[in-house]
Amino acid sequence: MAAPFSLLATCLGAALLLVVAVLADAAAVVPEAVPEAVPEAAAPADGPPESRVRRTPHSDSLLLGSPSRNTNCKYAPVYGYLSADCSDRGLEGIPTLRGGVEALDMSENKMKVVANNTFAALAKLRILYLNENRIKVVENGALAGLYYLEVIDLSGNRLQNIPYGLLELPRLRKLYFADNLLGRLDPGFVFASPTLQLLQLAECNLLDLPLGELPELLHLNVSKNMLTSLPMHDLSAMCRLEILDLSQMATTLFEELDMEEACQCQTFLGWVSLRGLDLGRNTRIVCRNDTNHADEPYMPTCNKTQVSTAALEMHGRCVKEQHEHLRAQMRGWWVIVIGVVFGTIMTTAVVLCYCQRRHAGPRHHKVPVVVMTDPSQANGAANGHGQGRGRAGGGQTVTDGK
Repeated sequence: MAAPFSLLATCLGAALLLVVAVLADAAAVVPEAVPEAVPEAAAPADGPPESRVRRTPHSDSLLLGSPSRNTNCKYAPVYGYLSADCSDRGLEGIPTLRGGVEALDMSENKMKVVANNTFAALAKLRILYLNENRIKVVENGALAGLYYLEVIDLSGNRLQNIPYGLLELPRLRKLYFADNLLGRLDPGFVFASPTLQLLQLAECNLLDLPLGELPELLHLNVSKNMLTSLPMHDLSAMCRLEILDLSQMATTLFEELDMEEACQCQTFLGWVSLRGLDLGRNTRIVCRNDTNHADEPYMPTCNKTQVSTAALEMHGRCVKEQHEHLRAQMRGWWVIVIGVVFGTIMTTAVVLCYCQRRHAGPRHHKVPVVVMTDPSQANGAANGHGQGRGRAGGGQTVTDGK
């Protein structure tokens, strides 16, 4: 019986370790609902163009060595992905690549157009660098088939609009679009994505910022643009936002506002203080209007209580939705844990039943050995044994000849 108990102890130990691992994973995922935002490196305000931030953070970079003018791309496994480094080779299009490439660096080339069939053979792409090219046109269907794409860098090109379908990609987490020629966007366009966590729109000559639903957004960079106001209502719906980079826009943002807009500026400042947002390096917002140019926390013409209450209500609704989402996640994890425990118990019971049946087979009884000391009894037993063998051998009886 030692074997079944040993097996039971082993099974229960394995089940306990599995449950602890699942619970630990759930505890790590649910409370940390907001993943850590990766701040981008800051560039000097008057630095050279090459010092501007255009590459993704180091956690997503390809690190495949210094670029060369060789037209042959370099292949290497990076973070578990098959990566192709085709940067700085004077290419006007994507060359023929090996199958299964998941990360592609085409930065610092001479691409002008991204056609519909450009990525037809690269359906598994997860990371794509197209920054520092001369791209003016991305055809409507060029990015439609990149269902696994998570990071794309289109910074430093000549694009005047966001490529069609880009924000609808189901796994897109990071979009780098700095230093393009967006200006005033098409009417009806909004930045909206259910998965986007980082949106980099620095130096795009933006005049307005149409924001839609961005529930996962952590980092929004609109520095060095010409915005005069911010969509307060849309920003308040972003519960997870940690960094809102407004640096180097002090000459345009919230300047020459009328009275209603000035009060909206105060609402924005109250919301920023409530959320503890990072507004970028050396960013200082002053709310003024034509009749009041004083740098005051609240202008006399604005209702201080109303402003604070509005910001608090918007933030409260946002936090409530986030908590409901976390509770739904918790319920899902508990269902998984209960299923794992139940499955482990059932498996253990089946194994124990099998072990018990295996050890409960028919027992072999020992035949007692009789030791006879009387020679006559020994001879009689031998004769009887011989007769028995004779009968078993065909019924013949052996006589002594008398």
